Amino acid sequence: MIRNLAAAQQGFTSNVFLVAGDRTVLVDVGNGFDVVGHAREHVDALDAVVLTHTHPDHVGTLDAVENDHLCFYSPAARTLFAGDLVFANGGFGRTDLEEGDREALIESIQRVLETVDESLAALHTGHGPSVTTDPYRDVELALRAARMRA
Repeated sequence: MIRNLAAAQQGFTSNVFLVAGDRTVLVDVGNGFDVVGHAREHVDALDAVVLTHTHPDHVGTLDAVENDHLCFYSPAARTLFAGDLVFANGGFGRTDLEEGDREALIESIQRVLETVDESLAALHTGHGPSVTTDPYRDVELALRAARMRA
């Protein structure tokens, strides 16, 4: 089960995914809403919290997080949590921020495409809708778009 706890939020925040399976994991914590209360509506406890990167809208008020960007992929579930690397319809992360680096972004998208394959079933992004119809195509589009603007 994958549930976006931020889906009904009115203010600006990142998506916050509660993943329940063999382990219960929260992907990003968002900001500006009671993520713990929302999680408790569905599970009693978490096994782990993973952060895709350190933008304030993804880490809330957590302290001492590294300035890094990560994607999480489950081959068994054919599911990718992409943070702000890629988005639906070929969108890709910003490189105009302090830690932004267009070449590193392009290399990261290439690494994702080397890791996943066309059987990818779900792409869960840091903002906007998840992609469950041909998500591999959206990642390919993001790479093409990022290269065009490099």
